Amino acid sequence: MPILTKGFPEIERKLKTLQKFQAWATPAIELGVDAMYKRATTYAPDFPGNSYARTGRLGRSMAKLIRSNNRGVTGTVYGTGASAPHGVDYTGLVKVEGSQAAIHARHGWKTDKADLEESRADIDAALDNAVKKALRK
Repeated sequence: MPILTKGFPEIERKLKTLQKFQAWATPAIELGVDAMYKRATTYAPDFPGNSYARTGRLGRSMAKLIRSNNRGVTGTVYGTGASAPHGVDYTGLVKVEGSQAAIHARHGWKTDKADLEESRADIDAALDNAVKKALRK
């Protein structure tokens, strides 16, 4: 009785494609990081009675980084340090979950955790599309 191997070459080809994870996943990670970065650099709406003139330091202090190594691809959005004129970094007081000052929470500033949660659908969609595209090849 002959054994047909129909389909196995196709499966093998797709597995090889998936093994080239960095090649097809990096653009998806970049899309996800861009979505997170956009949210991280979005300022809370101004509020009535605000006498503080925004400087833009916080938004300019946000950075993004994509790293690839033999274990995978990592995308990061982080604050490089938004310093007030007296030299104190206030990024954590505005954006970091667990150390955000109550006044910033009251005025609508979203934390890094909230930014990530709101970006999750964009990140998942980018990765989903990348996997589907990789498997179609």
